[in-house]
Amino acid sequence: MGIFSPSSKSEVILFDFSEGWVLALSTDEKKAFVVDRPYSVTAIYQGHVHNLTVPSGFLTDLASVPRVATIFIPQFGRHSPAAVFHDWCYEQPSGYHSKDFADALFYALLKRMGVGSVKAAAMYAAVKIGGRGNYL
Repeated sequence: MGIFSPSSKSEVILFDFSEGWVLALSTDEKKAFVVDRPYSVTAIYQGHVHNLTVPSGFLTDLASVPRVATIFIPQFGRHSPAAVFHDWCYEQPSGYHSKDFADALFYALLKRMGVGSVKAAAMYAAVKIGGRGNYL
């Protein structure tokens, strides 16, 4: 797996995608957005079909961007659907989806949403290096 994009072996192929909605919450908590209408995607990863739905009510912080980097990558933007799926995958029980899958799906959705190549590569590298969750 590359640091700036998934290798061809780890690439995610998107077949279907429906963008949901997120609402901002009035809170001091880190997860200040809630999925109001579900997000769904069908993807193939390493020969397996994955049908994912991020349900209504899921709480997310969208893009986990350090404050200093928000000049280049804001918390909310074109990349938000990718961030919602990435957060949801990371919060599922261990073994349900691998970290590599979650990160590769994130990259595929960034590209699908029209995020530029340089920004997508930087965001992918950030989750590869700094991503955490149920993955060790």
